[in-house]
Amino acid sequence: MKTDNPAFAPVDLLTADLEIDTSIYKGFAAAIMVKGQPRMIALCREYADAVQLAAIIDASRARAADTDRVRELEAKVAELEDALNTPEVEDFAKAIVSEAQHQRQRWGASHDAGKAPLDWFWLIGYLAQKAATAHSAGDDFKAKHHTISTAAALANWHAAIAGDHNGMRPGIDTPAIEAALKSTAAKEGAHP
Repeated sequence: MKTDNPAFAPVDLLTADLEIDTSIYKGFAAAIMVKGQPRMIALCREYADAVQLAAIIDASRARAADTDRVRELEAKVAELEDALNTPEVEDFAKAIVSEAQHQRQRWGASHDAGKAPLDWFWLIGYLAQKAATAHSAGDDFKAKHHTISTAAALANWHAAIAGDHNGMRPGIDTPAIEAALKSTAAKEGAHP
């Protein structure tokens, strides 16, 4: 029903300032009103029912506020994740820090059993090869990104050596590396 009379306009129960008042209607003990306005939201036969209804409205307000806060925090997390996952390629020093954080977040240690120096060596070589391939192909953006990701892996290796963090474990389990080295040495006729 469309009306120009403000007494009949919709009321947002989550934001309106409400109060419980004595009802002027026969058979109803209390009314929930919009504070300072001749706007009735509900009539209740018992005053206790009005108190319960007001409590339900207040609880809904709290949940709505929590939901809004959760949405704000989710949006902030998404913004930060986007920033963390967007490669910087022009400011080398800034990019190394950002990429090192990205690597620790994305390639955390929980899924790898090993963390040997040769794992780091393999990772650095792999990333440097990607930089060289991109640069040779004329893809300067990827070449810059891979030089930065190589430097960031070195920064993470340095931090792991220093004991500053162990949140990133490149490569594979140490016994698998040792087996691969023995196999390679055996094929070449050398001793490991």
